[in-house]
Amino acid sequence: MVKTLILYDSKYGFTERIAQELSLILGPAKYVRMSDFENNKVEYDVIVLCIPICSEKIDKNVIEYLSQNADWIKEKKVILVCTCFTEKNIEHCMKPVNDILERSIVYRAVVAREALNKEEFVELALNMKKIKDQGQKVMEVQRLKAFMEDFINRHNTCTLATGFGDRTRATPIEYIYMEESIYMLSEGGEKFANILLNSNVSISIFDEYKSMNQLAGMQISGSAQIIDIGSYEYILLLNKKNLKLERITSLPVALNLIKINIDRIEFLWSEFNKMDFDTKQSLYLQ
Repeated sequence: MVKTLILYDSKYGFTERIAQELSLILGPAKYVRMSDFENNKVEYDVIVLCIPICSEKIDKNVIEYLSQNADWIKEKKVILVCTCFTEKNIEHCMKPVNDILERSIVYRAVVAREALNKEEFVELALNMKKIKDQGQKVMEVQRLKAFMEDFINRHNTCTLATGFGDRTRATPIEYIYMEESIYMLSEGGEKFANILLNSNVSISIFDEYKSMNQLAGMQISGSAQIIDIGSYEYILLLNKKNLKLERITSLPVALNLIKINIDRIEFLWSEFNKMDFDTKQSLYLQ
């Protein structure tokens, strides 16, 4: 997996908070004050520099640190985050940093305290994550899909996460994988209240944890659809489970069918690393 080092300087605490929150989203990551960093530089693939601007200038100690460490920093993919109270004269203020790091900077962002919006900040961090993940050792699509489908078919139970507004639900539920979709039979419940208002769902499937060298877990994102009882697709699913429609409809309660149309599969599997690929692989089906 791509490891991220977030180096920051902070006088009043704002930039430190930004670095800490970025580390949550960009993980696996570590955030540390520039002057305190003593770890092995080789361990990291991406460097995020969180640099504050106070009174329209950068602290001379930050410039000195970057100058002294430019050689190894420029070997990495660098994301530059400027924190400030206002965006006035930002380009002029950041010129010394740009001159030192030059073309190693792959992404630049400004976080202004007076205009900080939490949702916008999270979107900014997610954009950084996309940049960070570019250039991974990615497996060929059809081969990757085969490994993913094998993992899905070797399990039969997942956690279905649904939500709307302040209401969330995580439901352990049995499933069947069929024609690039996941199907679940259910008598009903609060998950349907969420699905009726918000079709976006997430599924997790995983092996029991054994060690960091034996990781196997999958997150599936997609949209939920309620299939009509008695429809062709409903009967097809029942046949796959060796169930008869007559038997199901004779039950005292309805057995509802949820279909998950898969958009993306994210698979964290230690075996990928043994094949010289990144441990985490993603597949888009839509």
